[in-house]
Amino acid sequence: MVDTRFFNHSNLKFINVKIMRKLQKPALLGLLFILLLIGSRCSSRRHLTELRRPDISIEDTLKEYTHYDNLDFIQMDSLLKSAEQRARKSEFMKNISERIYLLVDNKVAFTVTINGQDVEVSIGKREGVSPTLIMPFTASIAKNVNDVLADFKLDQAEIFNVCHVVFMPCLKRMYSMPYLFETKMFKGKLDNYLQFVIKNPEGFTYHGSDVTMSATVVNVDGMFLVVQGLIGDPDIRLELTLDQAIELYRYIAYDALKEQSIGEKLILSKKYSTLVNDCIVYEREWH
Repeated sequence: MVDTRFFNHSNLKFINVKIMRKLQKPALLGLLFILLLIGSRCSSRRHLTELRRPDISIEDTLKEYTHYDNLDFIQMDSLLKSAEQRARKSEFMKNISERIYLLVDNKVAFTVTINGQDVEVSIGKREGVSPTLIMPFTASIAKNVNDVLADFKLDQAEIFNVCHVVFMPCLKRMYSMPYLFETKMFKGKLDNYLQFVIKNPEGFTYHGSDVTMSATVVNVDGMFLVVQGLIGDPDIRLELTLDQAIELYRYIAYDALKEQSIGEKLILSKKYSTLVNDCIVYEREWH
C-alpha cells in the first residue's frame, strides 16, 4: 500500500484514501509524477505568495550620534544649516515630502523633515518623527548638497548626483512601504528576485568620479533585502532612465498613499505596470 501522507503538500488538497485505493498502480504512478511536476513549479514561482514585515523596524535599532564636538560634525551642521535656508527657496523642493535620518558612523546625527519648501534640520533623532529614508552622511555629502542648492535649481548633472546619493535609501523605502504588508492585493504580483540599473547614456560623473547605480532586491522568508550591485541571475532586470526612476518612486512612495477611488487606483496600477514592463531588459527563461 502506498503511503498517502505525501498528499499533504501545502499547494494540494488532501485526496481521500478510499479514492486512492481504487486507483490502479500505473494510474497512481502517473498521478505521483504529475504532482511532483506541480511541486517543482511551485518551488520556482516568480511572484511572491507571502509578504512579511520585519518584527523590528530599522529605525528602532539605530542609536543617536553623540560626538557633537567632532570637527566633521561641526562642519556638517554648519553646511546643513546653509542648505536648509537654500532649500526653502528652491522650486525643486515643492513636491518633495520626506523624513530623513542622516547617519554618521551608523548613528543618527541629524533628522531632516521636508514638506515642500518647509524644510527643518534637527540634531539627532527628532521626537515623534519616523523616517521615510535612512542614509549615510559625510561632510563631503553635506558640502555637495549645499553646493547643489546654491542657485535654487537643479540641472540634469546635479539630479544625477542627488540620485546617486539617494538611490539605495529610496529603493529600500519602496520595498518597505506599509501598504505592501497590510493588504493581500500585492500577493502573487511582486517579483521575489529582481535587479535595478539606472542608465547613464550622458556619461554623468559623481563630482568627477565614474559611478554606477545598480541594486539587487531579493525576498527571503517574505521579507525584502536590498543590496548594492548586481548579484546572481534574477527573475527580471530593469534598466531605467533618471526620469523613469523618479517616476517609479513617485508612484510607489507618493501617489499610492493618496486617497483614491477604485478607478483611480486601477489607473495608477496600470501606469506602474506599463512603466515596469517598458523597463524590463532581461527575464529568466523558465518564466
